[in-house]
Amino acid sequence: MGIEKMFDLSGRVALVTGAAGSLGSAIATVYADAGADLLLFDLDGDGLHRMAKELERSGQRVRTVVGSVGDIQQITELFELLDREFGKIDILVNVAGPAKIGKPEEVDLADVAYSIHHLVTARFFICQQAGRRMLAAGKGSIISICSVTGITANGRSHMPYSMAMAAVGHMTKELSG
Repeated sequence: MGIEKMFDLSGRVALVTGAAGSLGSAIATVYADAGADLLLFDLDGDGLHRMAKELERSGQRVRTVVGSVGDIQQITELFELLDREFGKIDILVNVAGPAKIGKPEEVDLADVAYSIHHLVTARFFICQQAGRRMLAAGKGSIISICSVTGITANGRSHMPYSMAMAAVGHMTKELSG
């Protein structure tokens, strides 16, 4: 059974952050195959261009924006573009979020702040922007990818990443309530 038989996202708009990476591109591909229009966001402009060419074969609208999830101004502009070009958002998938790793006794506080900002604060802002639009529409789905490291320890050398992923998991639970 093909994916298109499992579910239909025709007429839906999905925003995928980290869309040029392996996980983000796989998610975007499944959504395109199911009929969704896509807004793809990533730092990797070449990767986004390749994704768009591949996904436009399905006939849906595919729009790409190169930027950083850590840049709040870029996220604000991303949602302004979404409003202009798509007029709605049905699905948000938060994949992107760079982080630092390091042992607790060695890690620099700047690396902790970087990880928390990119994985938690910026993702929350993206969820907030999408959520406001979804609440106004009375529907929508927000998916935030969280590593198993956010639930169980992955070893002392992953401290900033693990801390941030734990916050992502908890944030997602709070948003779903």
